[in-house]
Amino acid sequence: AGTFVPIAARLGLAADLDRLIVLLALDQIDRERRPLAVNLSEAALRDRGFLDFFAIELGQRPALAPWLIFETREAYVLHDLDAATAFIAVLRELGCRFGLDHVGRSFAPAGYLARLGVEYLKLDGGFVRGVARRRSSVSSPFRITQALKGEMHGPAVRRNLKTSST
Repeated sequence: AGTFVPIAARLGLAADLDRLIVLLALDQIDRERRPLAVNLSEAALRDRGFLDFFAIELGQRPALAPWLIFETREAYVLHDLDAATAFIAVLRELGCRFGLDHVGRSFAPAGYLARLGVEYLKLDGGFVRGVARRRSSVSSPFRITQALKGEMHGPAVRRNLKTSST
């Protein structure tokens, strides 16, 4: 994906690729009945037809909505915060969940996060790598969490933690 997706984006095909991935995700959820996360490109967030497409597809299988989780990068959301907020609201109205990835990489003030209505955040690995060696590194993720008046949950943080024994 690290090679293919950037090529699709350069060719202007990222939103079309996202449509195909959403169809495949819905089929997989229909078979397995377990949550599945789909990363959306910035092109999908900006494509006015994407939400219409998705509403039609999900309308044929509305029971799958709670199992489908969308994610996108914080940087994509910050390029047009108002449009992204509306986009996320529509997906949530359809019954899907939404998470934000690579949070903190852009160094944006955390206050906008509460407005978005996302269910979870994935902090950028730079916040947590080497945290066992640098106690001061822990304060930034906790400040983000405090701004949201939420809690920090381990699994998203743990995958980037490195201790001196690893």
